Amino acid sequence: MSSVLEPRDILLLDRLSGGIIARSFSPPDALDRFKRLTHPVRAHLDITWIDQALGLPQTPGWPVLLYAYPELIVDDADTTEIQLHDGTVVPYCTVDIIAVRPSHIIPTRLFRPYAGLQRSESVSQNTDMLPIFFRSSDGGVGVPLNAGDHYASLPASLTRISAYSLKVVLNLLNYKPYERQIRPRASKARGNVTVRRLAYLVALKVCECLQVRLSKH
Repeated sequence: MSSVLEPRDILLLDRLSGGIIARSFSPPDALDRFKRLTHPVRAHLDITWIDQALGLPQTPGWPVLLYAYPELIVDDADTTEIQLHDGTVVPYCTVDIIAVRPSHIIPTRLFRPYAGLQRSESVSQNTDMLPIFFRSSDGGVGVPLNAGDHYASLPASLTRISAYSLKVVLNLLNYKPYERQIRPRASKARGNVTVRRLAYLVALKVCECLQVRLSKH
């Protein structure tokens, strides 16, 4: 991706800079992911379809919404139908969420497979850039690491994830990347993994990572 920002990219960067992705990695990383996600519709991308169309302010905890262009082939699990002021029902997908407590977000590095090699770009081009957020029934985002019964507040609805195996990577500053495999579903199971189970498996690996890191100090 070019490092030169077009006027449209400057506006996009402003919309994304308060989000969890920008706060976790960096605003340029958030913009890069968004541009890769919307590459199929880049020629006719209308930035008014990014939550301004609803007349919504950037309130902490509020999703940054993008019109689910048909070309993006957004899964039903990631689509929310919203009725606009004129009565039109439009499908949207969540590309980020405005951080509620920015100071509580631990800055980290975006993991880039095969970083520094020519293969890295081709892998990035084929990477699914639409994030999955774990939103509980009380409106909160994410789960405590000592969640316990908190997982029950997450929906049991299906995600778009159907893989038998996924890699969880934590790329904390000043540490080597921590990589572990998770198995979202049993080898003979069919269908996609639920939000609740995916959150549990990811949180489990995050806990393991922190325990390993703390034990070395």
